[in-house]
Amino acid sequence: MNLRSVIIFMQVKMLKKKESPFKNHYKFPIPRPKPVQAIIKLRLAQYILVSLSLLFGYLYLQANSVWSGNLETHTLLELTASILSFFVGSFSLIKFYTRQNNKYLYIGLGFLYAALINFYHTYITYSVSTVNITSIFFEENFSQHASGFILSIFAVASIVSWFYEKKFKPVTKREAFTVCIILIFSSVFFILAIPVKTINILTSFLFLAAFLGYLYKRLWHFKYFEHWFILSLLVGFVVQIMYLSTDNTLGAMFMGAHVLKVVVYTFSLIGLLISMNIAFKEVETAKETMEAIVQSIGNPVFITDASEKITLMNSQAEQFSEISFKDAKERPYFEIFRFSFENNLKKTYPPFVKRAIEKERVEETEHHTVLFAPSGEIKAVAATAAPIFDKMKNIIGCIVVMKDMSKQRELEKIKDNFLSVAAHQLRTPLGAIRWNLEMMLTDEHGALPAPAKKIVSELHEITIRFINIVNDLLNVSRIDQLKVFDQPAVTDVVLVLDECIAELKADMARKQVSLLVDAKKEEIPKILIDKTRLKEIINNLLSNAVKYNKRGGTVTARVFIHNKHFHFEVSDTGIGIPKEAQEKIFEKFFRAVNAAQIITDGSGLGLFVVKSYVEGWGGTVSFKSLEGKGSKFVVKLPLKVKKHDLGNNLLTALNKN
Repeated sequence: MNLRSVIIFMQVKMLKKKESPFKNHYKFPIPRPKPVQAIIKLRLAQYILVSLSLLFGYLYLQANSVWSGNLETHTLLELTASILSFFVGSFSLIKFYTRQNNKYLYIGLGFLYAALINFYHTYITYSVSTVNITSIFFEENFSQHASGFILSIFAVASIVSWFYEKKFKPVTKREAFTVCIILIFSSVFFILAIPVKTINILTSFLFLAAFLGYLYKRLWHFKYFEHWFILSLLVGFVVQIMYLSTDNTLGAMFMGAHVLKVVVYTFSLIGLLISMNIAFKEVETAKETMEAIVQSIGNPVFITDASEKITLMNSQAEQFSEISFKDAKERPYFEIFRFSFENNLKKTYPPFVKRAIEKERVEETEHHTVLFAPSGEIKAVAATAAPIFDKMKNIIGCIVVMKDMSKQRELEKIKDNFLSVAAHQLRTPLGAIRWNLEMMLTDEHGALPAPAKKIVSELHEITIRFINIVNDLLNVSRIDQLKVFDQPAVTDVVLVLDECIAELKADMARKQVSLLVDAKKEEIPKILIDKTRLKEIINNLLSNAVKYNKRGGTVTARVFIHNKHFHFEVSDTGIGIPKEAQEKIFEKFFRAVNAAQIITDGSGLGLFVVKSYVEGWGGTVSFKSLEGKGSKFVVKLPLKVKKHDLGNNLLTALNKN
C-alpha cells in the first residue's frame, strides 16, 4: 500500500475543507537516502580486499597446480551451486513481482537458467565413474561452461535495461520477457557453435562489463543487493580467468574455480536475503506508521483492498459504524457501512467504492446520503473514496473518508425553508408590481408622458428579471429538498417551443439575433409531461443562447425524434464556454468568467434546473462548446418519461450513475 499517498491525502483533507481531498492521485516514491561517506569507503575497501584475495588465491593455485581434486568433490560443488542458483533465481523473481523492476527479472531468469544447467551437469558427473569418461563430458560446451555464459549475458542485460530506461523509456513487462527469450535462444546457439575457450573469453568480458556497469550505476552506495551482486560479478570474472588458465580437469585451478562459482551464488543470495529482510521491515514499519496516521485522523476513515474488503479502520469509524475493526476486518465494506438515501431509505446505495476502483478516479457520495447504524440511528454523512495505487500504477485498494453531516443538514434545512418562505413572500408583491406596471404601459388609466413611460418600461424589465430569479431560487430549493412533483399533461412540444420564442422576440430584436427553427409539427408526437417544467427547460436554453450570443449572431433550435427519444437541440454562435469552466457548468450558482463579464446579474441557476428536471425524467443533457465560437446543448428525453415524481426519479438517476 502506498503509505505516502495516505499521508498526503490526510494533509490535503485537513487543509481543504470545501474541496474534495482527492483531486489527484498522490504517489510519492520513497526518497533515496543520502549516501554516507563512511559506508562508501567501507564498501570500496571490501571490493579492494576481495580483489586482492582473489589475486593471491589465483597465484597460490597457479603455484600449486600439481594438486587435483576428485569426482565426488566436483559433483558436490556442482550440486551446491545448483541449489544456490535456484534459490537466487527464485528470490529474484519474487522481488520482480513485488517491486516491478526488470533488473530482477533478468537476474532471476539468468540464475534459474544457470541452475538448470548446473543440475544437468551434476547429473552427468554423478552418472559417470571414471575421470576419462568425465573428461569427455567436460569437453561438451553445454554441459560445462554454459551456466557462467548464460548468467553473464543476463547480468549485462539487467544493466543495459537500466541504461535504456535512463536514456529512452521504461521497458515494459512484455518487452522484458521478449528480450529474455531472445537471450536464451541466442545463448544456446553460441554455446553449441563456439569452442569452450571462446565461450570463457566472452563470459569473462561480459562479467567485467556488468561489473563496471553496476559500479557506474552507484546504487551500491546504499543498496545491499547491488553491493553483494557487484562482489558476485567480480568473483565471476575471476572464475572465468581461472577456467582459461587450466586445461587440467579436476586440477587445482579447475577445482578452485568451482569453489568460487559457489561463492558467486552465495554472495548473490546474501544480498537478496538482506535486501528482502530490509524490505519486510520497511513494510512492517510502514504499516504501523499508516495505522498510527489513520488512527490520529479526526474523521472516520476506513481502507479496503481491491476486492472492497476492509483492511483498516480507525476508532472514529468504529464509533460511527458501532462495529469494532476486529469484527469488520476482511468483510465487504457495505456490510459494515450501510449507506442509503435520505428520502428513500429502502433503496440500495450505489457501490461508490467499487466505482472508484473500477474507474480509477475519486468518487463522492451524493448530497442526501445517510448511514444506518446497528442501533437503528440514521446519520447524515458525506463520504469520499479514492483509489490507492502502487508504484506501477496498479490499484491495490481504496481509502474512504467520512464526515458527519448532521449539523450541516440541519443548517441546510433552515436555509432552504427560509429561502422557500422568502421567495414565496416575494412573489406576491412582485406579481402585483408587475401587473400594475403593465397596466401603466397599456395606458389603461391614461397615457403617460414619454419620459415617464420609458422609466416604467425599464422598471417592468427589472421586475421580470427579479421574478425569474425568485422562481429559480424556488425551483432550486424544491430540487435540493427532492420535493419536485409534476403535473403531467399531454403536451405539444412544438407549441411550447413557439411560446418560448414569442417571449424572447424582444431580446432577440435588441441583440439583432436571428433564429432558425427546424421542427416539423406533424412529425413530433405529443408527450405526457409537465408542460410548465418543459417550458422552463426550453426557455432557459433559448434565453442563454440569445443572451450570450454575439450581436448579429444566430440561434438554431431543432426538435426531432430519434431512437424512440425526443431530441431538443439549441446551437448558437456566441461566446462559448471556456474549457476550464465546462466541468462546472451545471453546478448551482456557477457562471463562467466570460459570461459574467457580459451579463453581470445572472443567477447561475438555469442550467442546474435544466439538468435536474431532464435527469429526473430519465433523460440526459449534454453540450459541446468552443470558446469564442459558440455552444450546442442537446436534451434527450424518452417518449414515455418516468413516473412524474422527480424526487424519486433523481434518486434513481443517482443510483445508476
